[in-house]
Amino acid sequence: MKRRGFIAVTAGMAAWPLAGHAQQAERLRRVGVLMPYAENDPITRAFVTAFAQALERFAWVEGKNIRIDYRFASGDPALFKTYAAELVGLSPDAILASSPPAVAALREQTRTIPIVFVLVVDPVGLGFAQSLARPGGNITGFSGYDAPMMGKWLQLLKKVAPRVSRVAVIFNPGGSLLTLPDSFNATHRDAIIAAASRLSLPLMGLIDIFPRAGALMSYGIDPVDLYAQAASYIDRILKGASPADLPVQQPTKFSLVINLKTARALGLTVPPSMLDLADEVIE
Repeated sequence: MKRRGFIAVTAGMAAWPLAGHAQQAERLRRVGVLMPYAENDPITRAFVTAFAQALERFAWVEGKNIRIDYRFASGDPALFKTYAAELVGLSPDAILASSPPAVAALREQTRTIPIVFVLVVDPVGLGFAQSLARPGGNITGFSGYDAPMMGKWLQLLKKVAPRVSRVAVIFNPGGSLLTLPDSFNATHRDAIIAAASRLSLPLMGLIDIFPRAGALMSYGIDPVDLYAQAASYIDRILKGASPADLPVQQPTKFSLVINLKTARALGLTVPPSMLDLADEVIE
């Protein structure tokens, strides 16, 4: 063999391990997402977009080094179980789960695949984590609100509608006036808002999709931002972190949205002090 050819061959042989290492480092990672809403729901598109864009900021690009498999349960308990089994069957590196029903369905299917949740209240009480600081298992994530916020909702409601003396709560089927952050309520928000309007009831929700659709107001977290934050935990898990060691994050930023048009229709006057506090006023 000529010397030049020999050098070329040996140089190529030396490069093989490096090329193989680069290919291994760039292997396609797989992430599952179990959403509680319908695929064509506008809030679904907003959440999915926020999550995907946040992953890109961590250099995880769909089709390049990551594949994201979505499932949309549309608030159907049977679909949560079906889609949870499907996603686990794909053997993903991590799963994003939105809402308690999604987490519960996935937990029945796996105790090893890392799960990052959003919009889950009291994950310790629900048995998803051993503690907020050290979840201890394969599940961690971002809580939607804590119990003291319920008192804040009632305070705000009384400021706008001081004559209210009796409040009903919708958490899955049943009740009116105050809707807790549940996928059932979000999925059926138009029907809930229409019923409240028909009965002339001031309706308050946790997230801004309610006043945007005609409810009186909302006070709570920005769910779109929560999905973006969840991408940071997915990134850390894909890079080797264990969900057992990633603390459950509780919300620190809240926004008040008031629908003045709805207030007028109900014959309510929103105090100027509340309008000054509002992050957004819908005319």
